[in-house]
Amino acid sequence: MSKYELLGKHLENSGKTTVNLTFTEIESILKIEKLPKSLYKYPAAWYGTAEGSDTHVWKMVWCRYGYQVKTVNLDAKNVVFVKYTKLEINHTTKQKVVKSKKKENYMAKHILQEKTISEMRDMELKLLIIEYNKASQLDRSFSKTKLTKEKKKLFRKKLIENCIFLMKSIDDGSLTNKLIREKIKELKNIDDNISFGQAQKVINVSLKQYCFITMKENLLKELDCPLDSTTMKSYGIMNKNMIKVTEKDYLKYQDIFKEEFNGNRILKDCIYDENRINNFLTLN
Repeated sequence: MSKYELLGKHLENSGKTTVNLTFTEIESILKIEKLPKSLYKYPAAWYGTAEGSDTHVWKMVWCRYGYQVKTVNLDAKNVVFVKYTKLEINHTTKQKVVKSKKKENYMAKHILQEKTISEMRDMELKLLIIEYNKASQLDRSFSKTKLTKEKKKLFRKKLIENCIFLMKSIDDGSLTNKLIREKIKELKNIDDNISFGQAQKVINVSLKQYCFITMKENLLKELDCPLDSTTMKSYGIMNKNMIKVTEKDYLKYQDIFKEEFNGNRILKDCIYDENRINNFLTLN
């Protein structure tokens, strides 16, 4: 039997409709030195419903014996218990349970909705990356190499993972140019048949568009310009074919763009973007 049952029995044996007890009297009835701290600090800790409605033992006891707390005065350290009928107990319990269930259902739906929205956002970002991959014609580029099907699959998987990771770095403001280049290098190192030029394209395009769309202008100087036939034109660097662009070539181009656009390498891609928009709007 719980030590708190002594309080329930005391209330029941009193035969009174209203019972006024001090904290000291309750401690004496329970044969304890001190009530739990929460009962001294929070009035809410005294209010309970019928058995099973709460995890706190002391809340259940007086309800089982037909009493409920009417008032609590923490300053005066006393509690007024009042008797109520079994019907009232059942009605009160039912109301509490219904409210509790409604709250639980609402919270469950809210959590599920939040989870669904978050998961769907990740899916949409992945689909965006896939579209960038298609537009870059990487598969066509890989077909000219000896890259195996298994390595292509691994490249795609890692491409999505790295892009999402870098996009989240944009979200939290931790993106750095060094981090971008490390992730490009990870893709290139999947296989010797993958060039640095091929590895950089989708990552750089994804980050460029994501950074502008999310208005993270403070991170623009961390971005590299995506290399393609337009951006690599007329710079006198030997390797202009994406399949042949090495890390060394890539860094040379980025250094040139940095100097040309006052530290904002990404601005070089403005010409490429304008051409794409014009091509889309021109009907020949």
